Amino acid sequence: MVARRSMLNASLWDIMIMGLSRYPEHLVEAHADALKAAFYGFMQDEKFVWSITYGPDDVMRVRHRFEAAKGVFEKVFNAYPA
Repeated sequence: MVARRSMLNASLWDIMIMGLSRYPEHLVEAHADALKAAFYGFMQDEKFVWSITYGPDDVMRVRHRFEAAKGVFEKVFNAYPA
């Protein structure tokens, strides 16, 4: 049997790295379950999925995905990044 590979979405990787880099590691660890739940839920948003899947260098889509992700981070951590 061949092992299943999963692809890494570079656009999703970018927003996660940039978003999580604004918070201390202990805070990210403390909110890991809430963060996962929020992003799994967010993956049901067709506009967001489109913005991370198609046209990764399209200015409007880049702006949308970063703004949308910022809202998720703020909701989960209940604070604005420092």
